[in-house]
Amino acid sequence: MCNKFIISTKKYDGVIKIGEPDKCGKIAWFDIKNLPDNTEKRARKVLNEIQNGIFYDNSDFINLEE
Repeated sequence: MCNKFIISTKKYDGVIKIGEPDKCGKIAWFDIKNLPDNTEKRARKVLNEIQNGIFYDNSDFINLEE
């Protein structure tokens, strides 16, 4: 099982690396305006909140189908 992390940055120097390859097979950066089609609804919601200055949200119990 691979945990999901959402990290937002304007600039990053270095190479991202998986420190536990037995737990996660891939890691990548994506432009917030060009996310992969299979991005989960919850991740899209969080990224939208980050763009709108909301950095904490405990609404895990809301219906994302709305």
